Order: sequence, then C-alpha cells, then structure tokens
Amino acid sequence: MMSNGINAEAMKNLRDAVMLSRRPYAQIANEVGVNRKTIPKMLLRDDLPIGMYFKIAQAVEADPFELLKQAKAQTSLDDETLIALST
Repeated sequence: MMSNGINAEAMKNLRDAVMLSRRPYAQIANEVGVNRKTIPKMLLRDDLPIGMYFKIAQAVEADPFELLKQAKAQTSLDDETLIALST
C-alpha cells in the first residue's frame, strides 16, 4: 500500500469506519466477496492490497480517499512533531 506509518494509520481509519458502520462482518464479506471470518483477520493487519481496502471502505459507505487523506495528514503531523522535538 504505502509507507509503514501511513499504512497503520490508514488501517486504523478503516477499522474505525467499519466499527462506526455497525454492519455485520457477514454483510461486509458478502459485498467484498470473501468469507465472513476473513474480514476481522484483514482488519487486524497493518496493510491490505489497495483494491481490498477500497472494497471494504465502500462496503461500509466510507470514502476510501478521505480515510487515506486523513492517514496522510496524521502521519505528517507525527513527523512534524518528531522534527520539532529533535531540534
């Protein structure tokens, strides 16, 4: 997907979107085309193929671009904080 920090933040955002949607894993799995037990396993990872990331986000009516944009913004803030602390 992308660099490690962005991956972790993007996956956190996706997990949050899934939880907020309150959709059952079975429904998400059906829309994405995987087994129901696969969804929680995927959400525990720090990385997913971008296509699967988009499918899951869309299955819970989240904007995958917005989730990724937020992840990028958060990791940029983290980098700026580290730079400020090291000077």
